[in-house]
Amino acid sequence: MANPPVIEYVVKQGDGYCSGCGVCVGVCPTQAIRMDWNELGMLEPVQGHGECTSCYRCSAVCPFADGLVPNQINPNEDELARTLFDGVRGHHDTALGFYQECLVGYAPATRMAGSSGGMGTWLSLRLLKWGVADKVISVAATGGDIPPFFRYTVSSTPEEVMSCAKSRYYPVQVADAFQRVRQERGRYAIIALPCVLKAIRLAQRLDDTLRENIVFCIGSFCGGQKTAHYLEYLAARSGISHDDCISADFRVKNEGRPATCYSFTCTHRATPATERKLDMCSIGDMWGTGLFKPNACEYCDDITAELSDVSLGDAWLPEYVGDWRGTSLMIVRSDVARQLVSAGRSQGDIELEPISPSQIVKSQAGNYRHRRKGLAYRLYFAVREHRAVPRKRIQRLHIIVNPLKARLYEERAQVQRLSHTAWLRQRDVMGIDLFEKDMALPLRTLKTWTRLASFPQLILPALRKRLARLWPRK
Repeated sequence: MANPPVIEYVVKQGDGYCSGCGVCVGVCPTQAIRMDWNELGMLEPVQGHGECTSCYRCSAVCPFADGLVPNQINPNEDELARTLFDGVRGHHDTALGFYQECLVGYAPATRMAGSSGGMGTWLSLRLLKWGVADKVISVAATGGDIPPFFRYTVSSTPEEVMSCAKSRYYPVQVADAFQRVRQERGRYAIIALPCVLKAIRLAQRLDDTLRENIVFCIGSFCGGQKTAHYLEYLAARSGISHDDCISADFRVKNEGRPATCYSFTCTHRATPATERKLDMCSIGDMWGTGLFKPNACEYCDDITAELSDVSLGDAWLPEYVGDWRGTSLMIVRSDVARQLVSAGRSQGDIELEPISPSQIVKSQAGNYRHRRKGLAYRLYFAVREHRAVPRKRIQRLHIIVNPLKARLYEERAQVQRLSHTAWLRQRDVMGIDLFEKDMALPLRTLKTWTRLASFPQLILPALRKRLARLWPRK
């Protein structure tokens, strides 16, 4: 084999199914692969300095290799969760996975430092304070004035943990942190996205060091990753070229406004003390349209990080978004997580109240439609076009059951693909005019099909009420 299997079958298949997590590099015994940037602003494994021995460890930990690599059968999220939470008393929900409690609230001491309710930072601090973990692996700003602007780092003090607060919509890979785990033995916690956690759980099945040393996982709800070009686009909208941008913050809270109306800030190399601020509510839908989204995200069906000890997300619900300070959703899965949260509540460190699983699903409704129902359509399209796809829990459609939805998902995929190439044409030219010109028609078309696909859902309830009044049941 000329290439390691994860490169040959995952990166090179179709439009590429790699999420850029870097776990494959962390488990390769011969340094046959390393992570590097591709032209679309994504991290992916490339040929390393060592020789591949065809051990298939890289594909055995890849969250998307199952179904792509010949004879590779990796357990899915449900199968891994049964192993992780075997013997733990709780519930199982097809949308949320295994859970013991569903909660909503915030941590007063860390709320303003975080993107939503500050629960991720509070949990990290509590893990260190209680001695559950000695160190926390999470994403921090590099502090440099050239890309990449963010990376996984290892924190062992409260000050270091606080510097890692907030979400970063930027590619990062965990291979370097794995080297620390091997070199500096101890108990590590990690904060990561669902695909990264799946790769870590798969790696723990093969690697005793990772299994013994990574003792707690905090997962983030995910609506899809973004490439590095997303940051460049936002900086360009703020009047800064990618060569001159030296720092960025994706989630700045705006006092007095809904939590959904946050801002992006960045700084110019020439004026590092002055931040440029961009109101994210003013630039349109950057998530539902699929702009700057890696292709792998279109084939992931884990929204709530089902393999974590505890999962956290934004409470995008009418009763909570009005509070500009932010509110967190929490899914407690493991016994250790339950004990931590229970102690925090009893000591008054966190303000949490129960919430139903259906409300959590409602808070991520569009995400579930796209990543579950939409995935069934995308799998159908792939088979129709004779493209290999990862094996998923969601079953592909065998016929088009809703032509309007089918067209909607095809248009969204077109927008996602075009956003990458359109930015390549723009990125060395100041501004965003070329990009917006290239994307104007595809986005208008997508908006039209979104409305058409939503029309039956809007009219049917009203029609049912009308018919019920005309012909009431006896």
